[in-house]
Amino acid sequence: MSKVHILIAGRDPASLEVIKKMLKFHNRAYDVEFATDGETCLQRAKEKPFDLILLDNDLPDRDGLQLIDELKQAGVRAPIILMVEDGQDDVALAAMDRGAQDYVMKVRGYLTALPFTVLKAIETSKDSRSREPEEAESKPATVQAEEPDNGRRSGPEGYFVLDRRGRFLSADKVVQEILEYSEAEILELSIADVLSRGAEGQFYRWLRRLDEEPVPLQIGLVTRRGAQKMVELHLTPIKDDAGEVAGYKGRMRDLSAEAASMVMEARVDQHRLILEVTRAIEDTAGEPVPALLQRLAEIAAQQFRFLRSTVALLDQRRRVFVKHALVGYDERELANKAMEVPKELVDRIFQGRFRIKVIYSDQEFVEHPRVLPGGVPERRTQVRRPQGAWDPKDLILVGLTDDQGRTIGFVSLEQPANGFVPTRDTFYNLELFSILASFAVEDAFRREHQERRYRRMKQFLASSTLFYLDTPFSRTLNDFAWLVRFLSDFNLVVVGIITRQSESLEFKAVACEDRVKAHQLMRLKWSLADVQSFLRKRYRVSESYLVDELLPPLKPLKSIYYGAEWASLGDQEWSKWHLLVVPIRTREGKVVGAVLLDDPRNGRIPSRENVHLLELFANQVGIAVEDRLLLLRRTGISGPGDLRVRGRETDAGVDETTTGLRRLVEKFLR
Repeated sequence: MSKVHILIAGRDPASLEVIKKMLKFHNRAYDVEFATDGETCLQRAKEKPFDLILLDNDLPDRDGLQLIDELKQAGVRAPIILMVEDGQDDVALAAMDRGAQDYVMKVRGYLTALPFTVLKAIETSKDSRSREPEEAESKPATVQAEEPDNGRRSGPEGYFVLDRRGRFLSADKVVQEILEYSEAEILELSIADVLSRGAEGQFYRWLRRLDEEPVPLQIGLVTRRGAQKMVELHLTPIKDDAGEVAGYKGRMRDLSAEAASMVMEARVDQHRLILEVTRAIEDTAGEPVPALLQRLAEIAAQQFRFLRSTVALLDQRRRVFVKHALVGYDERELANKAMEVPKELVDRIFQGRFRIKVIYSDQEFVEHPRVLPGGVPERRTQVRRPQGAWDPKDLILVGLTDDQGRTIGFVSLEQPANGFVPTRDTFYNLELFSILASFAVEDAFRREHQERRYRRMKQFLASSTLFYLDTPFSRTLNDFAWLVRFLSDFNLVVVGIITRQSESLEFKAVACEDRVKAHQLMRLKWSLADVQSFLRKRYRVSESYLVDELLPPLKPLKSIYYGAEWASLGDQEWSKWHLLVVPIRTREGKVVGAVLLDDPRNGRIPSRENVHLLELFANQVGIAVEDRLLLLRRTGISGPGDLRVRGRETDAGVDETTTGLRRLVEKFLR
């Protein structure tokens, strides 16, 4: 690291030594020399090129203003900072007029802010020097007006110092103006005290990665008056001789100032977006799914510059979207906020074909979108606002879909930060985020499902009493039914055994919440012809059968279990006629019974993996039945009947109007 040469001129050597230690604490590259009077300072500045000269206005042989004039006349090009007493504003302004780079008021806490003023002056001086050759080469013969640098960020930027716990040790005037606190007030706070609600996790994760990835962070802060401001933070760790973090020096830039003069464009860094989602997947791999959802909500708010975001997932059984992660809301707002959204409302918004939908707060939905020239239907159900117009109550919904295009959740974004207006680029990148987040959620559920599957198998093998021959068979089957209900995703589990006496499939065990219904279902039996009607090729899934149409034996079972709701069950993936039949087979493959499953908790058709797991369970029952038959035959006691049906297959061949949709959106989504 190259040395930075600094000359300090002041009356008191002890004070100069304190300033030297403060500067070198922040940057070990500083090489500091002293001058205790103006003449010595002038001679050293002529003899050696310094990167910065720091003057105290109170010198024994002359004042700081006179020394500035002499340094300039001698051709000294080093930037000059003048230190003046509190209240000497006229002296400070005069110093700036005579060519000083900056000034420092010697008020409480000025020593902690001084290193940042020094750093800023050195960097500004280097920038101006590096531009001089380019300006000299490119300067035309005639003077032309400079083109404004539209790409350069011009928001006010301030400097501050934190201790290792995040408490403010100093903050310059710009930081005080951004946060609207006085210097005395801000020194009583920590950085966590001014973070927006829900932004703490995002900040501390960024802080942990500073050594590996020293990038700025855009985050929301709360001012003294409670207003939300989006700022850009730069932090550099200050380490002691042992390499431990002793504090942080930082810069804070107010992004709201840019939005005050022009509409901000959301230039989302796609590489950064992909990196953040990937890191969220990796960091939450061993945690419950809600941890991932919280990270996705934080990423959406940060990357797309919104103060509030929500992630909701579909509960198929209850047909509602449940909000699992919310960012930017306080406790009082959460207490009054609807945490569930009806599935019908979300379906009407996305209409099965949109990933991104904007809901304008002051418009109803058009019942029948108009047809554009050429017969192409208009996609919009609301009228787009003029360019650059956005109401703080407008809402963006980002759909999350599975691999078959079905909506499994959504992300909502509210209240753009500091007047930001979403642009076309925003919505293009929201499409990308929708794909990434959908993959992340599906992957998390897939991993959770696999872990649950192996855990269930282990529990089944450890808890089953199927092979305890001294246990009554009826009790064994009942324990099995409840164990399968507990380990599977179904609310109704029925175990039927084919008996010799009745030549039918009798329901021997029923596991469901309602005991009355369970008792009524135990009275049912299916003839062998009824059972044969389920064993058709078109129903087959793995070694089981998924019935998806009206069959006469189903009506009594469905009527008892669902009651009056049965005929009016809403449309969902698992319809009112669905039934999963898992045959119970012996070692030779003979069917001696069946496990019937209905009413999945998620309202979805089970995956092939789940069906295979249920088949493994059912096979254990088949082996247990066979063992008991052998035992009963040897003891001469009559027991369950032999095979009567083989595993042979046969081959048989709430909508409401759109009026008031805005009211529903207000109730459930805002």
